[in-house]
Amino acid sequence: MIFLLLTFYNILYARGVRTIKLQIDPWTLFFLLMIAFLLISMLSNMFQQREKKPKEKIITYTIIACTEGDYEEKREFMPGDYVGKVIRDRRCPKDNGELRIKAIYAEKIPVK
Repeated sequence: MIFLLLTFYNILYARGVRTIKLQIDPWTLFFLLMIAFLLISMLSNMFQQREKKPKEKIITYTIIACTEGDYEEKREFMPGDYVGKVIRDRRCPKDNGELRIKAIYAEKIPVK
């Protein structure tokens, strides 16, 4: 950016155009250019972050199994689930046995 400004000034000055007069001390010019650079950097970062969309969604599942081993069910994870937890409000539909959480895992599903 500084290079472009100086090049433009030199081209006009070399052609004899003396209408442009830079009467800014070097420190003021330096700080103005730094502020412009920081603003451009912040804007470009904002646009880059806004364009990012998740490519996949992660869904966590819980596997519930009967203690007898003849029944297994998959459901979405609920807060408080942990492996080995006894499900007190339900029984096995096959033999009325106790249900426990056997596994917890996550699947990645692509977002359209």
